Amino acid sequence: MDFSLTEQENMLRNMARDFAQKEVALRAAAIDRSNEVPLDLASRFADLGFRGLPYPAAYGGGDAGYLGFLLALEQVCEASVSAAIGGRV
Repeated sequence: MDFSLTEQENMLRNMARDFAQKEVALRAAAIDRSNEVPLDLASRFADLGFRGLPYPAAYGGGDAGYLGFLLALEQVCEASVSAAIGGRV
């Protein structure tokens, strides 16, 4: 059985890592203190297609399945758990 990530899953993980390092990590301390995700950052979650990742595209989701969702969530959580949960990646 092959447990390797697909090209799409790798791309999603890399995109989430890049976003987390460049945009979330810089603001992580403030987000964690306030326990609120700034609206502009929450909007970026949606702009990048992180909202609804596990759900089918037919229902407005990202069609990435739960593995894709968890790959993205893991990357954002490394920068800020509050941002990941509050932004509902």
